[in-house]
Amino acid sequence: MPGPHPLLVHAALIFVSLLFGVNFVGMKLILAELEPGAWAMYRVAGATLLLVPLSLVIAKRRQLPDTRTMLWLVPAAILGVGANQLLFVMGLALT
Repeated sequence: MPGPHPLLVHAALIFVSLLFGVNFVGMKLILAELEPGAWAMYRVAGATLLLVPLSLVIAKRRQLPDTRTMLWLVPAAILGVGANQLLFVMGLALT
């Protein structure tokens, strides 16, 4: 089975690189107007509102994990996503 055309692969790589570069410039502009904590909260909330419904549509399983798994998943998400975003945005605000 042949892979995608090399030009398509290169175009996708260039697009991702541009998005990555624009991300930091855009965040600096936004941080001039918003507090870092508020922007981190908006980023996490927006991603949650986008990705949770998308995962329910894509996933074959329509139910949440069991309670024991959720008890580990929620703090891991708070530390792994929330704290990461907060520290990233606060660091960017200091530059």
